[in-house]
Amino acid sequence: MKKGKYQLILIAFLVIGFLLSGAQVSFSQQQPPIKGTSKPTTPAVPIKLDISIRSHIQLSQEVQNRLIAVSRNLVTQNLSAELSRGVSSRAETNVIRQTPKGYIAETIVLNLLRNTYTAEMSRIEFSFEDGRANIIKIEKIYQPRIAAVQTQVPQNLQLEQEKNKLATGFAAATTARADKGLVNTPCTEFPSAVEATHQIFNIMQRKFAPYVAKLIGRESTKERVMDFLKNANQLLCWNNIGHGVTDGSGTPCYGLVQWDQTIWHNELSILNPYSGIYGCVILTNSCNSYKDPLNSAIWSRRPRTYIGGNINLHVNKSEFVAVNFWKYTLEQGKTMRWSLEQAQRDKGYPVGTYGLRGDEGLFSRETGGGTRGGSGRKDWPPTKVK
Repeated sequence: MKKGKYQLILIAFLVIGFLLSGAQVSFSQQQPPIKGTSKPTTPAVPIKLDISIRSHIQLSQEVQNRLIAVSRNLVTQNLSAELSRGVSSRAETNVIRQTPKGYIAETIVLNLLRNTYTAEMSRIEFSFEDGRANIIKIEKIYQPRIAAVQTQVPQNLQLEQEKNKLATGFAAATTARADKGLVNTPCTEFPSAVEATHQIFNIMQRKFAPYVAKLIGRESTKERVMDFLKNANQLLCWNNIGHGVTDGSGTPCYGLVQWDQTIWHNELSILNPYSGIYGCVILTNSCNSYKDPLNSAIWSRRPRTYIGGNINLHVNKSEFVAVNFWKYTLEQGKTMRWSLEQAQRDKGYPVGTYGLRGDEGLFSRETGGGTRGGSGRKDWPPTKVK
């Protein structure tokens, strides 16, 4: 009798367990895809996706919220494999035009990869009419259509001479904006980026103390970095560690991602004022940042030297090429060409992983001994990319 009773209890527990497991499965089922989408896939890792909206057409808050929700659904259903490679992603939904039944819009996604300093772009164009979304076009590899205007700024002989004197130590900082060095990274998700930024800051501090600025994480905003490039008229060195907007190794680079926004190449090519970037030695530790249009945009503002990545640069490795470059250049008095080549070898990179154009000689040169105004640049303005 007892045995039969225990069997009934056991069967009851099994039935309850089966019903509960069925409920759990039904709760976890994905919603059906929006018309025109591919079959949803589950990302390998949780996706952090921030979406904003931009429109020249006035939209109610309710419509904005619905467009953001639709955009999130479209992105997660159609780009989850791409986004799963990223550490975080940000997207902007732009309303292109209004139709009798709703809107035509695009969502442009910037995916910050986790293994390299690469920010990939994707684009989804869609209609949102009668409360329904339909995909028009998906571009998983998207190249932004931003017109580049390259106008070389005129030579400022006085500013060159002032910066040359500061670099050689013959003059002290005299203005309220006395920063000689800027180091920044928005990439707090990468301990190596933060550590390398601290190390470069310390190197510059030993050379220029106390006139070095350090921007890390949420302090490394587009506005603050651009302010230095515009207005810091005694700026001699700038090191940026972060994602470049690009694709595979050797492809064009369109901008440098900061904490909140991207510094686009077309913004740099018309930067005015430009007293910070002018005559400055610059190293951008970002994927393909030595490639156009970014390279030419920066060069149009007449920096002294520009260094950037020729390939997709690795996280937890490439940052320390930058560290060693500044160590050899500022502390050991090596030429910038030698310093860059040795720094690449130190980390197992072949020479040419980074490109250099402009002055490749000693950082500190005696005043009045250089060419073209005593700047010490042998290639100013440059006749070709080195």
